[in-house]
Amino acid sequence: MFTMDSDEILTVEEVAAFLKLHPKTVYKFLKDSEIQGYRIGRQWRFRKSEVMKLFEKPTLRVRKIR
Repeated sequence: MFTMDSDEILTVEEVAAFLKLHPKTVYKFLKDSEIQGYRIGRQWRFRKSEVMKLFEKPTLRVRKIR
């Protein structure tokens, strides 16, 4: 069960800063279902615990740079 004390809510910019990524990468993770987010109006919000689940996956898909 979710309680206010159990999980912090983050914006796209906060997730990007936390992961040291560009905000566009966070949107790509959303599109590719790598991370779960909640749309509130025109903005996205994320539970920090959902962001941390990225580290539980064996690997993230990485594209080669041409």
